[in-house]
Amino acid sequence: MQKRTPELIPMDQMVKFQESNIMKKNIILLFILCSYFLQAQVKLNNKSIDSIIIENSCKCFDFIFNKENSKVVFSEVTKDEGIVPTKLSVVANDSDGFNLIMNGEKEYVYFVIYNYNFIINGSVFNSAFFRYDKSLNDIEIIKTVINNINSTCSKIKKGKFISPKRAESIVKQKGFENIFYQSIESHFSKPELHHFKSVTKDVWIFREQRGDRVRTMVLNARNGKVLSDYTQ
Repeated sequence: MQKRTPELIPMDQMVKFQESNIMKKNIILLFILCSYFLQAQVKLNNKSIDSIIIENSCKCFDFIFNKENSKVVFSEVTKDEGIVPTKLSVVANDSDGFNLIMNGEKEYVYFVIYNYNFIINGSVFNSAFFRYDKSLNDIEIIKTVINNINSTCSKIKKGKFISPKRAESIVKQKGFENIFYQSIESHFSKPELHHFKSVTKDVWIFREQRGDRVRTMVLNARNGKVLSDYTQ
């Protein structure tokens, strides 16, 4: 009986196959190592964002990092599949929930959504969220946002927009007590019959918590006139 010669795999295919396997293993290893590194290097207050804000602020405003409205978003890392986007989200000041995930059996990579409040004379006039991972794209986006906030700040100081204190006094006269959000925006959503209509206009937006409901009041940023007042 004639012995069958096994088929030989071409050398170039063998090399590509080996390179592909090595690449996959390296990617998975990188994710796992990255997860361990990040767990040891958690920084909720990103100094890089602070420096971008200062660079582009022209000293028009003060700013503070708001932990209550910032969050950490986790994605699970597995040895076989790489990253699984589980989208676990923990508020930045929830140390118990944060530690429970970080000290668990599963490994995670994560990013932080940073929230900053921008202040004139002790009152908030703008809030902004940033995600920063040291990429050039993120840096340019943050610079653009800060330049817009700086422009708003200048308009307040020049009297083109009413001040935060005056805006606060208007909504408090209308019954607002537990304000958790206030900011000047370039557009707002106005409730219409069975839907919300998007309106482009410079406005103050205030929100307060009432039990399990949120009341929103929108003021004209230039004169303080009430444009919308609704509860959801």
